[in-house]
Amino acid sequence: MQRSNRTAEQTARILKAFTKENKEWGISALAKHLGYAKSSVHGILQALVEENILEKNKINNKYKCGFLLMQLGLQALAELELIKLGREAIFSLNKITGETVFLTMCIEGKIRVIGVRESVKPLRLSISVGSEMPIDRGACGKIWYAYLSDDEKDRIKKDGRIDTSIVERSVGFVLKNGYAISIEEVFDDITAIAAPIVNRENKLEGIIVIGGLSAHFTEEKLEEYGEILKSECKNISMQLGNV
Repeated sequence: MQRSNRTAEQTARILKAFTKENKEWGISALAKHLGYAKSSVHGILQALVEENILEKNKINNKYKCGFLLMQLGLQALAELELIKLGREAIFSLNKITGETVFLTMCIEGKIRVIGVRESVKPLRLSISVGSEMPIDRGACGKIWYAYLSDDEKDRIKKDGRIDTSIVERSVGFVLKNGYAISIEEVFDDITAIAAPIVNRENKLEGIIVIGGLSAHFTEEKLEEYGEILKSECKNISMQLGNV
């Protein structure tokens, strides 16, 4: 095994040793537990401390999970909770509206569908888990862009690869009303309403979308469904720590 691969494997096994039952480890005990040389364990532990992944207890000189590792753990839990709460919400919203409702997340810079409850109407929006939604238009794109930081927006504009003209015009509406509307911007004859799910830092965690045939959405329905959707997403956001 190459040295870099061996070090990666050792690092992974060291991190996995920090469990609910074994929250702290000394160098000698951890080396014995894993069957590694103390010098190797010491070097990896020091590197992990420098990256804020682990912390060293100054009283007993043992190592424990650091801020970054806890932050990553909380993020993973939040995403699991988002999927659970989001699934409950899309079922409820589908029942209320009769339209297709889906949950999305931003994964590696792309907005991906991670949960769907389709309408039973003969003419409906049909979409599958894993589908990618555009970020330069549509209800999802408008929500995504509205919740970017100013620095992120500037960076995208300077990069020039994404035309932000459509989503940029909707920022004021999104921030004022708490939801976005897309009328036949992504699919022909399809109207969609989207609202954000945000975390305790007010950062975007997910987006729930109600979509269907444009003929089903009067101005009154758009406002009614927008308010219902906004309320549902706000409730999920509060459960994820946003107050």
